[in-house]
This record gives sequence, C-alpha cells and structure tokens, in this order.
Amino acid sequence: MRTLLPNRKNLLLPIAALACIWPVAAKPDEPHSWESTQTIRKKEDVLTVVEKMSANMNDAVSIKIKGKLTPKDIFDDLNRKYYFDYATAYWYYYGSGPIKFIIQPADNAVLAAAFHKRKLKKKLTDAEARALQVAKDCINRTISKTMTRQEKVLALHDAIAEMCNYDYANTENQSCVSVLLDGKGACGAYARTLWLMLNMIDIPCHIIQGCNNDAAQSPHAWALVQMDENAWYHVDVCKDDSNNVLTHALFALTDKEMGKLHSWDKAAYPATPVKSRQQKASANTSTIIIE
Repeated sequence: MRTLLPNRKNLLLPIAALACIWPVAAKPDEPHSWESTQTIRKKEDVLTVVEKMSANMNDAVSIKIKGKLTPKDIFDDLNRKYYFDYATAYWYYYGSGPIKFIIQPADNAVLAAAFHKRKLKKKLTDAEARALQVAKDCINRTISKTMTRQEKVLALHDAIAEMCNYDYANTENQSCVSVLLDGKGACGAYARTLWLMLNMIDIPCHIIQGCNNDAAQSPHAWALVQMDENAWYHVDVCKDDSNNVLTHALFALTDKEMGKLHSWDKAAYPATPVKSRQQKASANTSTIIIE
C-alpha cells in the first residue's frame, strides 16, 4: 500500500475502520477537492460533511474545528458511526491551515449520488454506469407500488442473493459494482448493494461493521434497515445466501436475535425494537419504473 504524504513530519496515520474490519485503502491519486472550508463545532457535523462529500463525489475537503473538540475526538467518533455507508477510508493531517480531510468514496455512495443527481453521471466510469443500470433494472422488475416497505426489502434481499455468489477468491471484495456486473462479492459487497437499492427507493439503511461471534472474532458486515418509520431491523443477505441456498434466517432480526451470532458497536447504530419481526412477506410482481 502506498504511504500517504510520507515526507510530512506532522502526518497522522490513516485511521482504520475498526480492529476487525478490512485494511485502509490507498490515497486517491487526484482528489477532487471541495473548495469551501467546512467548520466543525460538534461531532455530528463531520457526518454531515461526509454525506455531502459522497453526494457530490468529492474526495477531499478542508475543515476547521471550533470549540473543545480535537481531531482525534472527531475521527474516533466518525470511525464508529455510519462511515461504511459512504466510504472505505479516511485520512487527515495538519498543515499550516485547516485540517485536510481525504475520503475514498465507496462505490455504493458514488452510484447513489449519480442516481439522485443526474449531472454527476458524467463522473461515473463505464463500469459504474453499467452497474447503476443493472440496479435500476433489478428494482423495476422486483418492486411494486403496492408493496409494504418490508415486502420491498425482502424482494431486494432475494434478488441480490439470486444475482450474487460469495467471492471466496477475494474475501476483501466489498464492491457493489462487482455484485451488479460480475455476480460476486464478500459480505460488505452484499450489504452495499442492498444499501444502494434501498437508497434508490428512499428506504433508510445503514451498513454495520461488526464481527462474527467465533473464536477469531472474524470481520463481518450486514445491513440495518428501517422497516417502518421508527423501527430498524438487521438484514444479512450474505449469510442468507450461504452455499447458494436462499434462506430468510437473518432477515428482520432484532438486536437480541442478531447478537447471538454477531458483535458490533451497538451505541453507533439505531436500536431495534425488542419484539421479533420474523414474519415472511409475499412478493408482488407488478413493478414500478425507476428512471
């Protein structure tokens, strides 16, 4: 992996996502900077900046910190909260002025940005443009206006499981583009593909970075989906597609149910209801059209 700005004496090291998550990626060669310096007064402001960066396909921004917060406070907190939804790596360093903030956008965030802002489509690579079209086509043949929110999530869960096989040759393949174009990916790729399609139909979703409750505490990622306006549930398409046999064993689980198999930073994500929601929805095949 290339070293970020190796000659700067005041360089801070890249921040890993979590101890059990994938390695930090390399610095973008030509970051697309956000010219307007952003002011951070509280930790929540950083998440807003990250969302705006992803929505506009920016790779770098300068930030000023006001108040008692330190860079470590901000980035430690950001490491815990929702960052896997939008990006795969962050860096920051002190210069003569504001802190420089560099982000490598996740491909699901890039595709979502291009879907919602057509002027950004020209920034997509050919592969990304084709992947976005595959996602649109999947939604159009899978989702109907008459479906409940849970039925929509279930239908996309099944569609993604049907199109994707686990990438045993590259267990660090977290790319939704790989899922959509090549039909393969690791756990994060499944989760990011679901996140993308739910984003396209305005259903809130987060990607949880966590670990399996095995002896090695091996890394794992899955989705947390807002099934109702105020009710979030866990959805793990990857494990429901184990050995290419589709199940719904890890669909719409509560924190307690998911916690029997996995560990994660519960304080960093919305809590689920206590009551189980393991009910199966039937798919309605009449479709809506996503332009």
